[in-house]
Amino acid sequence: MIPEIVYFSTMHSIVNSRISEDDQLGQIRVKIYQTLKHKNLVDKEKAVIQYLDEVMHLSLIGTKSDEYSINDHIPDQGTLAVIQDSVEDIGNVVIKARLYDILQVNKKSKFTHAKLAIDNYLNLSEQQKNLSGKRDYLQRIIAILKGLGKGNLTILPFYLDRIISFISEAEINSECYTITKLTKDLTGLTLNSGSLDNLTAKIKNNLEQFKTKHEYRNYRHCHETLALLIPSDAPFHSKEAARSYILDADHFSLKPNASQHMISALYKKALLRFHWYEIKGSELEALEKKLIKAQQDAVAQAELVGWIEPIEIKDNPHLKLPELNNVYEAVYWLIDVPLIHKKKIIEDLENKKESFFHLQHMGSVMTNQKGNTIDSSGDNSKLIYRDAALFRQIFCKSIIKKMYDHFSENQSISEMEVYEMIARSKFIPEDRLSIYTRGLYHGFRGDFLEAVHILIPQIEKCLSHLLNTHGKITTKLAEELQKEMSLLSYFNHLKPILHEDLIFELEGLLNEAFGDNLRNNFAHGLANTSIFTNYIGLHTWWLALKLSLSIERFFINNIHLEKSIP
Repeated sequence: MIPEIVYFSTMHSIVNSRISEDDQLGQIRVKIYQTLKHKNLVDKEKAVIQYLDEVMHLSLIGTKSDEYSINDHIPDQGTLAVIQDSVEDIGNVVIKARLYDILQVNKKSKFTHAKLAIDNYLNLSEQQKNLSGKRDYLQRIIAILKGLGKGNLTILPFYLDRIISFISEAEINSECYTITKLTKDLTGLTLNSGSLDNLTAKIKNNLEQFKTKHEYRNYRHCHETLALLIPSDAPFHSKEAARSYILDADHFSLKPNASQHMISALYKKALLRFHWYEIKGSELEALEKKLIKAQQDAVAQAELVGWIEPIEIKDNPHLKLPELNNVYEAVYWLIDVPLIHKKKIIEDLENKKESFFHLQHMGSVMTNQKGNTIDSSGDNSKLIYRDAALFRQIFCKSIIKKMYDHFSENQSISEMEVYEMIARSKFIPEDRLSIYTRGLYHGFRGDFLEAVHILIPQIEKCLSHLLNTHGKITTKLAEELQKEMSLLSYFNHLKPILHEDLIFELEGLLNEAFGDNLRNNFAHGLANTSIFTNYIGLHTWWLALKLSLSIERFFINNIHLEKSIP
């Protein structure tokens, strides 16, 4: 923020001396960065340039969850006064547009500054060569017009004509997404009947050519947009958009070595929309069969490709980080890491017993942070959970963290995409999909504190669901009351169903005092926030993601059992 009144007459001169009138956003950011590196920058210049740096990093449309948008920017009154006094004399249009926008967002002569912001954004749009280059500016203009409500009626026709003109002139074969996206945004304005007829015709006339050329993403965008433009035909266009995922998957499956995970992801999207739009009967049955086959083919394909080779942590392994072509491929790559092998941990403990006298003749105890004994193991058998927790920490830091960072640097995923990916999970009950999705989404955003708070109780519920689906009763009669069994009882009953490595992982992570014991620590408020900045938050989230997408691999009656780390 800009704290002193003395900057009223100097903000524009400081900006103009550092930023040229023709500088674009990237050039402005570079110049700001270079300016702030100078140690001799005087305080008032530094304050202005630092604030300008903040403004230049605001998102105009805020489509990503981790973006700080211009609508969220609420500076103090002193800063707003400085902006209002100086903005007119600033030469650079990029900066002027944003500053006028900040004033209107914060209701400083809202209508006047909204119009000035729109005019400057329009000026910037006209400098761009194609519609994709104009898109963010035009979306911001539409958002400002929406924010004015009925107050936009006097200026709407002029700006609407300019925006429609830009869209109409664009080449739909190369800019279909941008055309349909902007058209969708326009439907949110209060418009006269027929205002968007030309755009409707443009989109409608190109449907067949996209289908013929197998450009099903464009075909889908067009149908989704027409569902908004023509409400009376919305059911038809919505259902055709849903069917486009099937066409897309069918066509993609014809390619040599096509990823079956990607194909099944497309079928899953189609299935989700079939449920939304209540498409039933033989068409739904055929889709379900295609999805099952694609999932089976995905398992077989994974077996042919091979699993990640066993990694010895002590050797400080070099992990190969592949190119990630799309978010679905990236997610399945992220979870395609095996769990700890229980037998290996037991063998290591037995070898230690032969070497260390105290392990042969003395038991072990586990204490909490206050020094209180919380568990004991007379024969040291529970030490496997302590060893596994240590191994888990090293493995997560050395492998999973690197993979997660690589994923985050190359991909982004929306909450809806997360939902679509897990919608057919055999691990998650249908009524828990939304909250499980929210937990996973927090993890994709890097907020493991929120993610783990949500996911730990949901994992327990999912284990109960697994038992129920395998014909096991998860309640018991106690004092004439029906009560849920304990998590320990779940694990005992799951032994005939799930592979021992998974049960061992969950026992140590959730329920064993010699392990991480997360469930108990959360339930009793014993978990420190600091644990989520190290391995445990990431690992718990990663395991929850793995279970949601590949629980079938751990079924004992599944011939494609996941390989573990030996």
